[in-house]
Amino acid sequence: MLNASTQALKPIPPVGVIGQALAQTQTGRGAEGIYLCLCNAISDTQIAQAFRGGARRPRDVYASCGCRAQCGRCAADILSVMRGLSAAALAPFSNTNR
Repeated sequence: MLNASTQALKPIPPVGVIGQALAQTQTGRGAEGIYLCLCNAISDTQIAQAFRGGARRPRDVYASCGCRAQCGRCAADILSVMRGLSAAALAPFSNTNR
């Protein structure tokens, strides 16, 4: 049996594809990241780069990657990643002592 002093605690893995994409984007792991748009091969890493470059809507991300939406199934996922990045960017400025 392992005791508490020898057993390393493992972080809880992110839930779902969006959670995994956000976790990888925020930690900087993975060169290609997770593909969220299969039609245009757009990854969470590219979404984060587009966001840092000023993209605020899925169509801005497509334009940043030099493409257009094809089937549109990824638009909600792209928006979720962007909202997560926006929340992460604002977190240091939030006042928790209200």
